[in-house]
Amino acid sequence: MTSKLCLAFWCNEGFEYIEDISKYEYWEQEQLVRLLKDEALPSNPLGQLVWHLQLRARFNPQRHYELYSFNVDQSLSLQDVRDLAESNPQYLVNWIRQNGKKVYSDRKIRNDVII
Repeated sequence: MTSKLCLAFWCNEGFEYIEDISKYEYWEQEQLVRLLKDEALPSNPLGQLVWHLQLRARFNPQRHYELYSFNVDQSLSLQDVRDLAESNPQYLVNWIRQNGKKVYSDRKIRNDVII
């Protein structure tokens, strides 16, 4: 079974970002080839993407952001995953939490109580 790696970013108001990041899987090997060819080496856009998402989460703590990577079967398209996020977001969030890898989480676990 082959799979592709995705990145999902959501808060208490819903999903904000779901993307297939499999295209960055061989980034370092491609950079090595560019280095050997004496070509310019651009920075990996995945690192900047994750940094920007984490920055957004830290500046908006009231929204309780979560950022996870997860694998999906190759037979599912990215649009299938996005459609599931629209139609049944809580199911997808629960599945990602159970099967994915947490990158960042400011998940609110308990309810606030006013004393």
